[in-house]
Amino acid sequence: MTNALLRSGLAVAALLALAGCGEDAPDITGNLFGATGVREFTDAEVTSMALSINNAEIAAAQNTEARMTDQLARDFARMMLTSHTDSKVRMGQLAEEGVVPFDNPVSQALRQMSEEEIMVLSRLSTPELDESYAVSRVKMHSQDLTLIDCAMSPNADNNSLVTLLEQLRFDVESHLLSAQQVQRALGIPDGGEGNLVRCVDVCSQSGEAKANAASFPQSLKAAICK
Repeated sequence: MTNALLRSGLAVAALLALAGCGEDAPDITGNLFGATGVREFTDAEVTSMALSINNAEIAAAQNTEARMTDQLARDFARMMLTSHTDSKVRMGQLAEEGVVPFDNPVSQALRQMSEEEIMVLSRLSTPELDESYAVSRVKMHSQDLTLIDCAMSPNADNNSLVTLLEQLRFDVESHLLSAQQVQRALGIPDGGEGNLVRCVDVCSQSGEAKANAASFPQSLKAAICK
């Protein structure tokens, strides 16, 4: 965790710059500082979380890409499949440094959410499928950014893992912006699915914080909060 905390200060200026890069950029400024009340996780557990994030995106893309009719949505799904498969391969190389994924309540919650989502997507046909895929990607990538910022990066210690998480975060934020573009192209109103939950609110028991973190899944809150 020490290495990640040292790097966090170096990332502040870059994150602030990203937060101001246009109206489409998600509000990430609330995640510059760590959450209180978040559990500590080992590198092996963090790696398992990253594996679950990648597997969820791979599964969603594989389930939907060939069945969607909107070309932009299909291209986005194809990009998700390629990008998250590449990330999964890179994460797997951590085993060479002795970092082997260790299953934990967070990775289990992510898997359960992915399985439930696939069941929903499997029952849909176009155009509902295209629309549901776009909205769900906005929601899931927003959720993943919060998870990376609040639970994964603050606990990562292995240098290679820290670097891979930085790349994963960059990719996930880019994917979020792309998903929002697909959502708009399909004529779907912005329902706030892409709004990030601030780390300081995730595990807080105050009424205001709970309201601010209402969009973050309860199953993940229970898994990452002390």
